[in-house]
Amino acid sequence: AEGEYLGLVGESGCGKSTIAKAILGILPPNGSVTSGQIRYRGQDLTRLTTAELNRVRWRQIALVPQSAMNGFDPVYTIEQQIREAIETHTHWSTARKADRITELFRLVGMEQRRLKDYPHQFSGGMRQRAMIAMAMVLDPNLVVADEPTTGLDVIVQDQILHRIKEIHTKLKKAMLLITHDMAVVAENCDRIAVMYAGRIVEYGAHDVFERPFHPYTMGLCNAFPDLVDQGRE
Repeated sequence: AEGEYLGLVGESGCGKSTIAKAILGILPPNGSVTSGQIRYRGQDLTRLTTAELNRVRWRQIALVPQSAMNGFDPVYTIEQQIREAIETHTHWSTARKADRITELFRLVGMEQRRLKDYPHQFSGGMRQRAMIAMAMVLDPNLVVADEPTTGLDVIVQDQILHRIKEIHTKLKKAMLLITHDMAVVAENCDRIAVMYAGRIVEYGAHDVFERPFHPYTMGLCNAFPDLVDQGRE
């Protein structure tokens, strides 16, 4: 829903990233949406042409992809790559582009001077924050974050999730966070959808943690130790 922060959890291979790609119309050549609808503000995204989808992508719906370590082109600076995303979808002036990129870097907690750097000069956490800035550059209404903390240590993970939560709180964006970490969802999301073998098996607010019905959800909840509940396997 508008302004909602939804967490989608499930095991590896259950179809979480496939959902993200289907929403944005970037499924691989051997994948297609064979039935059903993807409804966004009154229109079915599955029926749009490539040109129509391009007007929705980035402006309306943006993706923070899995593993930003490999998400940037190594031969262009970060600034050049974010600018390319703007130029593909708008006709902004040079000054407006520069102002927006600087503003976004500030939002994700990065120094402006690092814009001229290349991806290899960034740490994993910095690359992930730059990727978030890139996704937010055209002020989309829906941001899909596909396992945005993969491969990062827990301290940096916390920083990245804090930035995403901050964007949600400050800018009132609808967020879809895809992860397999129940603790992350419990701490950050308004509502939770649990996916198993390609289907949503549970959906709700924090009652999903308190009264899980599906065996997989129970297993996920039991996989995290409780700091206060001692003496339990």
